Amino acid sequence: MPETRAIVFVTDFGLGNEWVGICHAAMSRVAPGTRVIDLSHFIEPLNVEAGARLFADSLSYVPDDAILLAVVDPNVGKDRDVAVETTTGRLLVGPDNGLLSTAWSAAGGVSRAVQITSPAVVREPVAPSFHARDVLSPAAAHLSAGLPLPELGPESTPARSRPSRSECRKSKPARSSAR
Repeated sequence: MPETRAIVFVTDFGLGNEWVGICHAAMSRVAPGTRVIDLSHFIEPLNVEAGARLFADSLSYVPDDAILLAVVDPNVGKDRDVAVETTTGRLLVGPDNGLLSTAWSAAGGVSRAVQITSPAVVREPVAPSFHARDVLSPAAAHLSAGLPLPELGPESTPARSRPSRSECRKSKPARSSAR
């Protein structure tokens, strides 16, 4: 079996449900044996700015070749799902809602980016409220196994350089039961 790259996983899911485990399972189906480093699943729910800060602040502690997967998405299904390569070679996967922008800035800026749309990568049918399982986790796993970034989907320019005010507000709505 070819060697895979580690995946560093950050979410606001908490551990009181099956969501993190299901994402691990989705990654394992694509890239069995991939090491997943659970950096945190206790980002304040729906707080994109807090997730962006933690993600960027952690860069110097995670393996340089790790795939960085972050999911904090108050608008799940409405933002594009993207994968970004930084000028220093870091690969970041997540929603295009500002969550990745602090990390890509800390890693030298965006070299190239793609929308994650490839039918060979995306698990169908895509649940409107669980892109982490159906789009983002499989994409991170495919990158971990060596799939070239352009094979995830068409080239794109990330639209969001930072979280919007509504995604940074202190009071958050209650979560739905599905992600």
